[in-house]
Amino acid sequence: WAYVNRIACHPTDNNIVAAATNTGLKVSTDGGNTWSNAEGGGVPLSGITDDVKFDADGFLHAVSGSLRKYYRSTTAADPATLDELGAGLPTGSTRRALAVAPSDPNYVYIYSAKSGTYGCQGIFQSADHGANFIQISEEASEFFNPNGTSANITWNVCIAVNPADAQRIYIGGQIQSWTWDGASGSWTPMTSSGYPTWYPKYIHAD
Repeated sequence: WAYVNRIACHPTDNNIVAAATNTGLKVSTDGGNTWSNAEGGGVPLSGITDDVKFDADGFLHAVSGSLRKYYRSTTAADPATLDELGAGLPTGSTRRALAVAPSDPNYVYIYSAKSGTYGCQGIFQSADHGANFIQISEEASEFFNPNGTSANITWNVCIAVNPADAQRIYIGGQIQSWTWDGASGSWTPMTSSGYPTWYPKYIHAD
């Protein structure tokens, strides 16, 4: 392959490594010496893969960039065989980033960017290990627009979950970063390139 979007290591077996690449989702079971394409829904995942993560129980989660779909391994014992899941996720996305809660792997999050405008298409949460998702943020607006309208979304979008709180997440894009608290359902801005340069929460775009 030519490039790697993300590498993920198994939480308990350091011989198992997964790579989201431009030619598919690759899995190694010998510490990276050899690689094979994973299968999603019985089909080799050979197109661009945006992101990949292992959860604390050893299940592999991935989002396909070319197919715009979400997958999770059928069992923790076989990370190279995945099921197509993700009911409730939108169509028409150009890039997706994912995160899984370290404290509770039932909570899976996806940051989706819209095709064409590159704006935030929404942040989506699953509370049932990726089977179903609900939207927990609005789409891009004048006020809420983490990644702007730039094609930079293809590389500078991120999402993470607080290690101790499965319903506290952090997202970032080209121009803004935000945090979400599931207990209150509220979004709070953390940084922005739109603030004055002297303001503590100012951060340069890109």
